[in-house]
Amino acid sequence: MKVIKAKTAGFCFGVTGVRRAGFSFRDGVIVNSYVYFGKKEIDALKKCKVISFQSTGYNEVDLEYAEEKGVAVVSILDYCTQETAENAFAMMLCLQRAIRIYDRSVQVDKEWNYLAAQHLQRIEGQTMGIVGLGRIGQSVARTALKFPARLRQASLPL
Repeated sequence: MKVIKAKTAGFCFGVTGVRRAGFSFRDGVIVNSYVYFGKKEIDALKKCKVISFQSTGYNEVDLEYAEEKGVAVVSILDYCTQETAENAFAMMLCLQRAIRIYDRSVQVDKEWNYLAAQHLQRIEGQTMGIVGLGRIGQSVARTALKFPARLRQASLPL
């Protein structure tokens, strides 16, 4: 991996930040929001050597053009991978155990009604499917192995 030393860096919250006078002469750009860097934006960065996305992907930049202009593009590969997998499980368990229905029963109806949710099933013996085995899908799969359910995985071509 090539290390790029930037003398001056700009922090970008929007495309207008790229087009501001003076910003175009920064050595690097740190992006903390969804800002697309196409040919026009990259050309506006006269001295830029690196665009650093504080997120997981590269879909907000014209990678071929950045490479052609000698601008490195980096991101945080594992940003929130575990947190996203944990959130997926929190939502699945919320649905599986009818947490929202019971919460509504207590908060709105002001009573605990154990019959508010019908047809609840144990997790044990059920099958969980994971479509896509990227970083997040793999993290979900590792966590799923700790539950007493069958696990099915599928990786779809892009």
